[in-house]
Amino acid sequence: MIKCFLSHSSKDKERYVRIVSRHLRKEVRVFDEETFEKGMGPIEEVIRGLDESSLFIIFLSDTALNSDWVKLELSNAKQHLDEGRLQRIYPILIDEDLTHADDRIPDWLKESTNIQHIVRPTVAAKKINSRLIEISWNFHPRLRERETIFVARNSLVSEIEER
Repeated sequence: MIKCFLSHSSKDKERYVRIVSRHLRKEVRVFDEETFEKGMGPIEEVIRGLDESSLFIIFLSDTALNSDWVKLELSNAKQHLDEGRLQRIYPILIDEDLTHADDRIPDWLKESTNIQHIVRPTVAAKKINSRLIEISWNFHPRLRERETIFVARNSLVSEIEER
């Protein structure tokens, strides 16, 4: 199953990350308060969550860039990506006053991704769902074919309805 790991500062959870999480199917997300097992060590749960994930989402904010946990998660995600165990790292700027040029954002992330602001959590969730679909197409190319056929059929139905 294709999953995404949601990396964030706990201070961003209420205002942004929980909203995003609610707009993602439960079975496709690794979100600490929902999927980390009680009584287990946090680092164990981070590594287990990364091992289960194909997509690593990092919500970039001032507090996230100052968080040792977020830095650790990003470092582990980079290692998983380099080893081919992770398909993509997808950064999302959630603070309006933060830019992609911030010195706290690693150079490799700035150079390898197009880091942009997504202020609305619901928009971020739609983008994340799109990334998950793209990754699923890489694993299962016939899904893309089926999606294309379905979209073409929908546009045909819309055209008929308009007439």
